[in-house]
Amino acid sequence: MKLSHLLTAATLVLLTAAPAFAQSTPANLPDSIAARRAAGQAIVEKLRTPENARESAKRSAETDTSKIIGNELSRMAVENIFGGIWTRPGLSLRDRELVTLGLLIAQRANSELVPHFEIARNVGITREELSEIIYQSAAYAGMPAAHNARDIANKVLPPGK
Repeated sequence: MKLSHLLTAATLVLLTAAPAFAQSTPANLPDSIAARRAAGQAIVEKLRTPENARESAKRSAETDTSKIIGNELSRMAVENIFGGIWTRPGLSLRDRELVTLGLLIAQRANSELVPHFEIARNVGITREELSEIIYQSAAYAGMPAAHNARDIANKVLPPGK
């Protein structure tokens, strides 16, 4: 399947069928919070480089999270997004990242685009494919969103990375 078709189809499916996905839970998915947390952490470790993981762990160790507004968002993401969605059967991590990038570009979710451009490279998405994702996004999310994504991608992934 062409990259552009995958992104378009996945976006339409996610926008029209999200309630159905939320209600279906295949038997092989983790069913307890602890199991989802462990499965989510395993996915995060697969997606990130060891350097990114060390930096994140260092920041966490140096921060008193009890004083941070929204301090449980990271835990929620690990348990519910990575442990509940990214562990589902049917799409590879690479395909999930293609869909994720398209949606984040459309939302201009800058703070999420930064790690996801790095994740994209870690799951085998090439620089050329990243360019194509940005071009495809221009057609459906608009040129400003595409320019924004291009600028972030070039800051996160300088030539040669």
